[in-house]
Parts: sequence; structure tokens; C-alpha cells
Amino acid sequence: MDSFDKTFLLNEEYRRSISSLSKFAHIISYIKSNKNKRILIDLTEYKYINPSYAVIIAAIPYIAEEMGNKSVIRYLANDYNCSNFLKDSGILKHYSYNNNDDVLNLKSSVDFLVVRNLDKSEDVANSIIEKFPVKLEDDIKNELISKIYEVFSNSFTHSGVDKVFCCGYFNQQKSLIFSIYDIGIGIPMSVNRYLKECKKDVLSDENALKWAWQQGNSSLNGKIDYPRGAGFQTLESFAIENQGDILVGSNNSCCRISSKSKSFNRLSEPILGTFFSMQIRRDLIHKYSKSNNKVICK
Repeated sequence: MDSFDKTFLLNEEYRRSISSLSKFAHIISYIKSNKNKRILIDLTEYKYINPSYAVIIAAIPYIAEEMGNKSVIRYLANDYNCSNFLKDSGILKHYSYNNNDDVLNLKSSVDFLVVRNLDKSEDVANSIIEKFPVKLEDDIKNELISKIYEVFSNSFTHSGVDKVFCCGYFNQQKSLIFSIYDIGIGIPMSVNRYLKECKKDVLSDENALKWAWQQGNSSLNGKIDYPRGAGFQTLESFAIENQGDILVGSNNSCCRISSKSKSFNRLSEPILGTFFSMQIRRDLIHKYSKSNNKVICK
């Protein structure tokens, strides 16, 4: 039996919630705070993990290696539900066949991949939008591609990372849930670094994330290069119109947006870098387009 310095037994139901995100943040925090450890991510008592968090589980071996640790993901091959989770997310394929291509080519999911430079991000963003289970007019399709591209751009440009993780797949309701994750400095730190350069007061992590979300901040002090919040306004408008939702966690802050509410809160456990996740509900009845800078369906 292999010996490990730390075992994380994932034997709960990890729903799409801030509390579940905090639990995964705790795992990453341990990996960041320790060196030369052998870490086991144990899925042998798997119950349920929302597609949102497949990107984190898949990224853990990369994160561990970068932090000077080693990690192993253990599961039972005869566990139907767990095996499907690992297959549907592309995690099994990625680690079984060392599939590190930066282009998504499967029609059924957004297989886990590691995007290693910004040049590949536009192709990846286009691949993600192509998976949306909705009908899109060209105007909003191109707009959404550019905004997803901005999520990657923020990671490479403002967070200073050399790789970004992406993963997702369709749930049982045929909704697409995809996530993008980096282990950079995070949106709040990026915002406050910018505000300091502009001789402005720094903000709490929650308010810094809220600041990044707002439109119009690009004109602050006449600067152009600033942490824009990755085009969240358009993505938010689409999520609301689609009855989907957005979940973001960065440093000590998080944001949850749906058609019913929008809230900025403090994570009980800070997450390294920035986690962005979006749920798009299947809708083949309406067609989505853009009108007056807002997304509409008709």
C-alpha cells in the first residue's frame, strides 16, 4: 500500500455552491503551504462532484508539481458514477494518454486541457462557445468568444501565469457547465496593485472583485491596461437571460450570479488564483442575440 503524507477523502456531495468551492480551496491551500509531500486525492468513496470542480481535481497534479509536491488521484474502476465523472470531464483521457492538445475537439464536452499560452486561447474560447447548447446569432456568438478569451487573457496578462486549466461537460439536464482556473495572483490582488499605481485606496477582496465587475473602470486615471474582470457584464447578461449562472472565486472573495440574485461574499477558505465557472442551460427553442449591449432571446 502506498504511503501518503496527506489524504483528502472526497466522500461528500460537492454541489455547485460557495461552500463546496471553499472545500476545494482548502485542498489547494494545503498544497501551496507544504513542500515535499505526497498527496492523495481519494475518490474511492465518491458520491457526487458537480462538473464545476472537475477542473480543480484535474489540475491538482500540475499544481502539486509546481509547488514542490506530488499527488495521486485514486478511484475505483468499477464505480460507475465516479468513472463517468472522470470520463465525461476528459480527466481519464488526459492522464491516460498524455493528451495535452490545446484544442477542444469533442462534440460532447469540454475535455480537460492545459492552455499554455495566450495565442491558443482564442481557439479554445471558440471551441467552448461552439459547445453551448443554445442557438446564437453571429453578433452575440462573436461577443461571447471575445469575453471568454478575456478570461484567459486576464490570467496570462494580469495574473502572470504560464498555464491555465479548463474543463467541463454536460450534466444530466443537458446543461453545459465549464470552468477556467489559474493559480496566479488573483483578481483582488491585481485590482489593488492597479489602484495603488493610480494612487487610489486599496479595497477589500470582495470590493475589489466587485470593482473588476463594473463597467467604466477602464478610464480610471487614463490607463488602458487594467484588470477588467474579464468582460463579466456580457457573460452576466447571457447567464441571466439563459436562466444559467456564474460562480467566481478569487483569493478571499467570491461572486454568485443567477437570474434571481447577484452577491459578492468572502470565502471561508481563500482560493489560490481565480476560478471562473459558468452554467449554460439547454435551450433550443429561443435564439440569442445582442441588443443595446444586452443579451436577449427571442
